Amino acid sequence: EKQKLGGTCLNVGCIPTKALLHSAELYHQAKNSAWAGVNVGEVSLDWAQVQANRVRISETLTGGVAGLLDMAGAEVINGTASFVSADKIEVTDAEGKKTEMTADKFIIATGSSNVIPPLPGVQENMGSFVLTNREILELQEIPQELVIIGGGVIGLEMACYYACAGSKV
Repeated sequence: EKQKLGGTCLNVGCIPTKALLHSAELYHQAKNSAWAGVNVGEVSLDWAQVQANRVRISETLTGGVAGLLDMAGAEVINGTASFVSADKIEVTDAEGKKTEMTADKFIIATGSSNVIPPLPGVQENMGSFVLTNREILELQEIPQELVIIGGGVIGLEMACYYACAGSKV
């Protein structure tokens, strides 16, 4: 495992965005429920608590994956693997240390990476005002405005969440 068990879906994709969307749905319902006779007074979105909930849900699920792997007797090695032969891999850890391992079977979970469009100004501003799904999950506050480029599921869910949270998307 290069980073965290569960990969993109559990850590920076499907699950975190679903947690944010659920918070947005509850917020929207609370703000707009007077028509049904439900008056809740002043409704606000506690960004820190929304983020804490997102992290808690992801950590619970990744912990479950770790538990299942442990119960199955699987050994999890952190690093990047490459095949040396059909039954041997070389794993390079974060510090550059290489370890060779032999096994009858390997699980190949390649993960995913973002497609960064070749637009002027994008590459040189990555991490500042150009964000991927990874960075947008870590924002400390809700932006006043943002543009989502791309029509993937995560991008669309982030657009829906931030629009509901008050951003002009």
